[in-house]
Amino acid sequence: MKKGLLSLLAVALTIVSCQDYDDQFAELTGLVNDLSTEVEGLTQVQTQLSSLSTTVSGLSSAIAAIPTTDSTADLTGLTTDLAAAQTAIDAITAALADVADAADLAAVDAAIVALQEDVNTLLEADAVINQNVTINNSATLEYVSTLIAHGEDDPNVIVNGSVTINTTTFTPAITEAQLAEVNAIAAKLATVLGSGSTDEGVTVTSATPITFTNLSFIDDDYVVSGADMDDAALRTVSGDVTASHGGAPVAFDYSQLASIGGDLVIAAADAATATSINLSGVAITGTFGEAGQSPGNLTFEGATTVDLGTAGFHKLTAAKATSIVSGMTTTGSLTINATNGGTIDINSLEEVTGTGVVALTGATTSVFHLDALTDADGTITSTVAGEVHLPALTAHGAIDISATDAVALTSLVTSTATIDLDTTPAAILTNFAEAAHTFTWNIGVINLPNVNLEVPMSTTATDVTIKSFDAIGDVGSTVTKLVLTAQDADVAGTDAVTDLSITAAAGADVDYASAGNNLVTVSVDGTTLNTFGTQTALKSIALANTSTNTIAADTAVSTVTLSGTLVSFTSDSTTLAEFNNTATFLDKPGNTDTPIKIHIHDALLTSIDLSSMEKVAIVDIQDNTNLTTVIAPTGATNLLTANAGASFTVKGNSLTATYTNSTAAFAGDGINPATPYAEACIYSPSLASWLAYATAVLTTNATVTLDLDYSNPQSFDDDCTDDTTDTHGGVGTVDTLAELQLFQATPCS
Repeated sequence: MKKGLLSLLAVALTIVSCQDYDDQFAELTGLVNDLSTEVEGLTQVQTQLSSLSTTVSGLSSAIAAIPTTDSTADLTGLTTDLAAAQTAIDAITAALADVADAADLAAVDAAIVALQEDVNTLLEADAVINQNVTINNSATLEYVSTLIAHGEDDPNVIVNGSVTINTTTFTPAITEAQLAEVNAIAAKLATVLGSGSTDEGVTVTSATPITFTNLSFIDDDYVVSGADMDDAALRTVSGDVTASHGGAPVAFDYSQLASIGGDLVIAAADAATATSINLSGVAITGTFGEAGQSPGNLTFEGATTVDLGTAGFHKLTAAKATSIVSGMTTTGSLTINATNGGTIDINSLEEVTGTGVVALTGATTSVFHLDALTDADGTITSTVAGEVHLPALTAHGAIDISATDAVALTSLVTSTATIDLDTTPAAILTNFAEAAHTFTWNIGVINLPNVNLEVPMSTTATDVTIKSFDAIGDVGSTVTKLVLTAQDADVAGTDAVTDLSITAAAGADVDYASAGNNLVTVSVDGTTLNTFGTQTALKSIALANTSTNTIAADTAVSTVTLSGTLVSFTSDSTTLAEFNNTATFLDKPGNTDTPIKIHIHDALLTSIDLSSMEKVAIVDIQDNTNLTTVIAPTGATNLLTANAGASFTVKGNSLTATYTNSTAAFAGDGINPATPYAEACIYSPSLASWLAYATAVLTTNATVTLDLDYSNPQSFDDDCTDDTTDTHGGVGTVDTLAELQLFQATPCS
């Protein structure tokens, strides 16, 4: 406990050094020595013990107020020693209050002897220097060597004043022995409280490092000149740190510090030659700057790595750096010139205040990370960079970024100023939904399926996918392929677009008034398509959930795909050769303005399959000379409502029917068995499918108009004149349900 209490008192006096306890300890010692013979003096002893208890309690409170750092890690043990001392004082005080005879006094004496040993140890320690300490010549060195014991076993000291060491002013020059003595004295400094003036704490000037082996706390400024001092134990400087290491090409490293209460100033020569800057983990209350420059204006010509800790700055130039790290959270502006590539992490910066600019200049291999920046109302520019990451940005001024690889703006929902991404090949705009200001992006393919374009977009793109726009001209004149994922306004055509895809927003009634004259491919989902105009180039059309769809007779369309729910489909294309259909038609009985029908004339199709369709009311499939198969909606379960005006016309195509003559009954001849009469039949899967559908429709509708034919009619009367039971008739045209019943879907047996 002896050395523990001794060290404790030294540390505690750092906090309460203005009090002088020497007189209290001396008086207490005298009283204790006399206690064994002067019982009548117990009251006075009790008073002094109470005073000592107050002193120890005050020291405990002071220790508790010291911030925990590496240098104060042993305070737990010291606090325990103080508590033990207080317990001993309390016990003695209680015992003295009850002393009545010699036996009681003997017990008190034993307790006092145990405490007095520790008190004497404290009194013998000379651990606090209550004056300024200066070493700048032989005489001052000799004096300080008597003031601060610096043997191996001597205690570390607290200087209640300033410390000034200057080895360059010795005359003659300082010897090796003198330098060794300076280092031994410096190694005994544990805490320097400063003189109370604005510029005095520890000031050291030396061409070689001075060994401040145990210096952990400076409650004032720290000024270093000539070399990087050996101060690895230093954790806290409450004032400024001014460092001039002599311009040697070495690391500038103050990462051992936990905090600097003022500014950090680096000499211009050190800033120019330092091979690295390391302030990792240092909390700097003030600014970091280069001597002769405005605070926060940093230039490191030789540093390959730069870690600025939490130091605030506004401009950094580091031409050789391949790694830059900053932990500052706010600044008035930010300019970084780092043209040697690598990673630049400014990931704690949350706001650039006011309208301060963000200007980033790097190399094509530079990766800028400003991952916490949410608000930057000034301009954000990047003239050269590989990647620029702004994933938290939600409010911004004008953005003008050119990156060779990518830009990340993953939190941006609505632009608050213009955005110009120039030729950046990739942009991560995960949540971007509204371009409310001019948006510029000059790449070939733009894929922003969730973005509503409220203003014109400036682009050289030929392939654009967006959610919607107000006018087709908003996407630029170079676009040839256009995809609108949720268009909510009418669209007028343009001759530039050759590949068009429109999906209407939920609940929107979008009218595509004109498709231009050069369309090749069209995909429409959920719009009112009034006309395709005169489309000599159109090759492919896909329709889904549309209300009116017409292909002009002189188009060159070759492929049609139908899906979703349609009102009608009309094609007079003479080049239609592929028809892919999974659509269902709406049922609008009595709607004369928009007939619910499927109309295909003059196509090159060889087959049409409507088997998956529902609610087909009007079918008009005529004059398709290659068409050999037309399958009706045989799988329909959602049937037409009453008065749908069902009419099925399938004629002038190349449907065929295979006729098998009837067979007369045979009574048998003893050798050959008897066979019954076999009725003549016609095999035609196409016509048989229309029998099934017409029969189903008639369960909800009173009438169905039929007009179907096939290309190889045969007269039953001519072929079966002797068969009086064969009354089918038929000469290639089928217009009644009875006639349609002649045809079967399976081959005749």
